[in-house]
Amino acid sequence: MDNNIGIVIGDKSSYKPCSYGDLLSFELPNTKIKGFVSHKIFKRPDASQCNIECLVPDVLLQPTWNDLLEGKDIYWNWVLENYTDAN
Repeated sequence: MDNNIGIVIGDKSSYKPCSYGDLLSFELPNTKIKGFVSHKIFKRPDASQCNIECLVPDVLLQPTWNDLLEGKDIYWNWVLENYTDAN
């Protein structure tokens, strides 16, 4: 999105655009309690946009339960409907 190399279609992200990730798991030896630690931070090219709650695509498409149950790929269908040889 930040580099303007194409149209982003889909649903809103469920995470902040700048966030920690790439989790490593560990287990405490005595209690066997499992934990996780992140060793990377992902930052978007436009760091001024890091405080927003989620990425909102240029074209917001949200599948319904019926779409999912019927195996419909609404994202690919949108591409086919909007970017054919005629366009």
